[in-house]
Amino acid sequence: MLNNNWKRLTKVIFLAWLIALVSVSFPVSAEENILQKLEINEPRNFAYHIGDSLTRSIHIQLRKPYKLKTELLPKRKRMGRWLLVTSSEYKVKELEGSTQYDIELHYQIINIIPELKEVILPRHYLVYADSTLNSIDENKKKISRLEIPFSKVGVSSITKLGSSNIQPDKKPALLAQSNDKLLLYGSLLLATLAGLAMLLWGLPFSKKEEPFGEALFSLKKLNRKNWDEARYSKALKIIHQAFNTTAGKTVFIEKTDDFLDEHNQFLPLKTKIEGFFNDSDQHFFKGVDTSVTDKNKLVDLISFVQSCRKIEQGRM
Repeated sequence: MLNNNWKRLTKVIFLAWLIALVSVSFPVSAEENILQKLEINEPRNFAYHIGDSLTRSIHIQLRKPYKLKTELLPKRKRMGRWLLVTSSEYKVKELEGSTQYDIELHYQIINIIPELKEVILPRHYLVYADSTLNSIDENKKKISRLEIPFSKVGVSSITKLGSSNIQPDKKPALLAQSNDKLLLYGSLLLATLAGLAMLLWGLPFSKKEEPFGEALFSLKKLNRKNWDEARYSKALKIIHQAFNTTAGKTVFIEKTDDFLDEHNQFLPLKTKIEGFFNDSDQHFFKGVDTSVTDKNKLVDLISFVQSCRKIEQGRM
């Protein structure tokens, strides 16, 4: 009887041990199945000085629907006395059954002493979880951490403590100059200024009419402080004269399409031109109050003529 009880107890213990073994090993294999790829490329491990920057590259591939919590990547922070985490960058690539992350962690050496021989790049933890879980409590249970272990890089001071300067100060030498180069540079400057003047104002002795240029000059002479209906009428007449001179005939409101057909360079301003002729028609022939005493009217008219001037000069 005692023998049978002992055999039963042995079987129970064996089964319990087997169940415990399976339950422990299963999450490991599942975890390995989630993390399908992990590569860590460390920077070179020697010859660093103060101010040097270095980068760690990490490549991770997670089985869907698991996602990396990129908001938890290392932020800019000083790590001890010698090192600063300057930034973290990452790129995401969606594959058929997984998500790939290419991460770069950037560091800078911010302090050093002659006795220092190496600096430790800190350990980081990357967190990932099942993205299909909406419940916060459920999500917490499924969160996993991946350790990026610390590594060491060799450092050294640029100079020994108490030694002289790296290089003594030296007064810079004057560049050799000659009259030939000064003449060349002066000629290039004059040619550039002349080209700019021709672009803005045309040839100095050109007889080409520029009615919108003259209209712009006349409008700017009007006194904005004493702006009234009479000056508004005068401004409209100045602009009408520019259109008439450009067309070589009087341009009426119903003939604006003919003007644009004959001078198609003004087509980009079609809406503004039609608006101007409509406002003018309302003012002169229909007696409609268009708030002509508003001083901004003159500003709007000047802006309109400036646009016409640019087309007249071929700059628009």
